[in-house]
Amino acid sequence: MTAEEFVKSKTPNAKAEKHTSGIIGDAQSTYWLIRDGRNTMYFASGKTKSKAWMKAKKRILEIENKK
Repeated sequence: MTAEEFVKSKTPNAKAEKHTSGIIGDAQSTYWLIRDGRNTMYFASGKTKSKAWMKAKKRILEIENKK
């Protein structure tokens, strides 16, 4: 099971959003946010889509272990 599949099994409305920061050109950088549906706060972030999903999975596991 991939990290994305794992996260979506726990939070079915989870989605990845691509964002760009900085001025157009050399200083521009791309990052990904994982949100639970239309919530304004993001759940996890990463420089690539895959890393963002992996961080979201890690966060879910941490929350589950605290219970």
